[in-house]
Amino acid sequence: MNYSEYGNLSRVLRHTGDMFEKHGQELIRVRDLAREISELIESMSPFVQHNTEAVCPSCQNVCCINLHSYHDHRDIVYLHALGEKVPSYKKGIDDVAPCQFLGERGCMVNRSLRPYRCTWFFCTPLLDRIRCSPVSLYRRFIDSLQLLTQKRQDMMNLFLEISKEGFVDYSGIL
Repeated sequence: MNYSEYGNLSRVLRHTGDMFEKHGQELIRVRDLAREISELIESMSPFVQHNTEAVCPSCQNVCCINLHSYHDHRDIVYLHALGEKVPSYKKGIDDVAPCQFLGERGCMVNRSLRPYRCTWFFCTPLLDRIRCSPVSLYRRFIDSLQLLTQKRQDMMNLFLEISKEGFVDYSGIL
């Protein structure tokens, strides 16, 4: 998906912003869940960073491609709940080109603000390295990843429930 095909982005941004503006009180639990998710991601980051630092620099088939740089609607809800902005995307970058946010030292976007699919995609060499971690670290990582997934789902379910009550029609854009 290149930027031009991400046609619903402005609509999702507008509707999500409207929801947080008009229904801020009802969305407090969504904001709380987003903060919990952010804290969980940050607590997992050193483990992931340790492994990516060992695998990614020597990679011959870089998976950090532009296709994965776009935030989807769930990411947009999460970012709004944190009070963060969706980054500006550069137009005209091919999907298979290196990610527009990839710098010389890796991703320039804080891990907790990256698109979910980007943050939690692990290539085979990275997965192999993670699996070779001490069992206690590996289990803690897997448990945290499962908790993160559940909290993200809970956040979205609550947001969608409130958005229906707030009469924001997300059909066709979510």
